[in-house]
Amino acid sequence: AMPLAAPVTLARVADVLARHRCAFKFAATIEELAILLSREQNRGSVGKFITVYPPDDDAAVRIAEDLDRVTRGLPGPPILSDRPLRAGSLVHYRYGVFSARSLLGNDGSYESRLTAPDGTRTPDTRNAWYSPPEWAACPFPSGTASARTSAPEAVLLADRFVVRKALRHGSKGGVFLAEDRAEGGQVVIKQARPYLGAMLDGTDGRDLLRHEARMLDLFGPTGITARKVALFETGGNVFLAQEYLTGTSLSAWVAANRPPHPDERWHDRAMGVARRLTDLVASVHRHGYVLRDLTPGNVMVLDDDDCRLIDLEMAAVPGEEVGRAYTLGYAPPEQVKGPQ
Repeated sequence: AMPLAAPVTLARVADVLARHRCAFKFAATIEELAILLSREQNRGSVGKFITVYPPDDDAAVRIAEDLDRVTRGLPGPPILSDRPLRAGSLVHYRYGVFSARSLLGNDGSYESRLTAPDGTRTPDTRNAWYSPPEWAACPFPSGTASARTSAPEAVLLADRFVVRKALRHGSKGGVFLAEDRAEGGQVVIKQARPYLGAMLDGTDGRDLLRHEARMLDLFGPTGITARKVALFETGGNVFLAQEYLTGTSLSAWVAANRPPHPDERWHDRAMGVARRLTDLVASVHRHGYVLRDLTPGNVMVLDDDDCRLIDLEMAAVPGEEVGRAYTLGYAPPEQVKGPQ
């Protein structure tokens, strides 16, 4: 569930599970649910609100169908580690440990393990895709437990962009390098999954990505940031395709180029980048905006030591409320409680 719909979802689900006398757990507060929907969550568990523990396979099928019926039409994110009961259902299932004792692993951490039919113990992994053990029989009509979702060799988005490489995976969505069949060349595509990062006002990460697209429209032609190529939606996901910049982040640039014993040449080069960054920020301010999430990771240093700003999803005019997905340690003052 997203926070706005969580009370209704919980009330309907609890009524069904009480009638079935079935154990379950749930996020106790809206704040806890917001954390479960945040980009800091592991991709394999992000989006979960209520976990149900049916007593057997037959009960699992009956309970899942009842839950699907009472939650149909309510908003909620997909759970990547699980398989939806049907397309668009809030009810997902996976094969995993209920109450087995955690065992100490070789790396010194405790982990849950499944017991296979031959008695061997295997880790209960929570991948960002549906991955049950080969030997597990699936009681649900939507597919066998051993079936796995695998990506095709090439993914085509918007009948235009051929995804060639994943640059980054995250709970809110991935960042991909793609080939643009319409204009040629390479583009970077950012994804925002539905309802992740959702707030009580009903907005989520997709709204932030749409806002970032507007910032590219405003600042791209001025050379402050990358040029927007396209904004489109597929399967509830919002995608932003933008110009591919050849370079590296400011933090990586410093790590790769700073000599062990800084000299005058390094000083001049670093000062040149610093002056260019100062000019970019000043230009944003002249347009009447503040960045609100200026980090070394959000500055691209190009091959010629020129700079561009990226990830302008938090940029806003003073006093405007635009999301709360800040980089840890870089939250704007109005969002920080106490000293940071």
